[in-house]
Amino acid sequence: MDHYLAIDIGGTETKYGILNELGDIVEFGKFSSQNADGSIVLEGIKEIAHEKYNGVKGLAISAPGFIDAASGYIENGGAFRDFDNFNMKSYLENELSMPVTIENDVNCVAYAEKWLGNAQENTDFVCITIGTGVGGALFLNNQLYRGASNRAGEFGHMVHRNKAENTRKSSYNYTSTMRALCMQFATAKKIPLHEVSGELLFQSFDDGDQDAKAIVSDFYESIAKMIYNIFNAINPGKLLIGGGISSRPSLVSELKSQLRKYGLHNDLLEVDTCHFKNQAGIVGATYHHVQNTDF
Repeated sequence: MDHYLAIDIGGTETKYGILNELGDIVEFGKFSSQNADGSIVLEGIKEIAHEKYNGVKGLAISAPGFIDAASGYIENGGAFRDFDNFNMKSYLENELSMPVTIENDVNCVAYAEKWLGNAQENTDFVCITIGTGVGGALFLNNQLYRGASNRAGEFGHMVHRNKAENTRKSSYNYTSTMRALCMQFATAKKIPLHEVSGELLFQSFDDGDQDAKAIVSDFYESIAKMIYNIFNAINPGKLLIGGGISSRPSLVSELKSQLRKYGLHNDLLEVDTCHFKNQAGIVGATYHHVQNTDF
């Protein structure tokens, strides 16, 4: 059975694994991305490839940013400024002498869910990931939709405040990430940001803390507004939520409560969490690699 080396590049850590053609993870590990240091990540990938690549059929990469999956060119590397205007596919193929594919990280989440996750039976679905940023992916007419310039699904850049004097500060990436929520809670409690985590915020919410209730309620309302707009623009049958927040057991029920205020019920849009958590990137990257590489 064929095996592949898959890499999921993240700003905090880079995950890697050996997977077979059925999507089974044979080996899994990670290393620090050193606060989105592109040179550190590339050296780490090369080191792992030299250690693990013996016998694998290729290297599959999941990475943030605006990516031309066909050519491997990264126009904008998201948190990785070192990857702006960089062809990672060509670079690594020259360095490693093996087939390389690269795809946007949230697109890889969608691929993982379509292949082996919670969207196997869906022809039209949307993925939203909420973590250090807000990302998205569209699967329409049973295929991934990238858009004219590989920017489809960048929901974090959507403006949702009424007065958009500063577009960036009015976007979901600025107001509705886990970091943004923690910053709001730290300000409200007058404590250092490093003392606040998503777990602390939501535990305070569950315990009835008024500041936490205001922050989290506003967060759910803003995400519900985003979903309502996506539904009316695209009309998917299912919407899956990933990222760190998807580990919260009551997330879906709390979000559905807000969606009902917009008239969105389960018969119109099924909302669920992603099946794959921190291994979604390597699973989806492997699927993309298998589908787009001729041997």
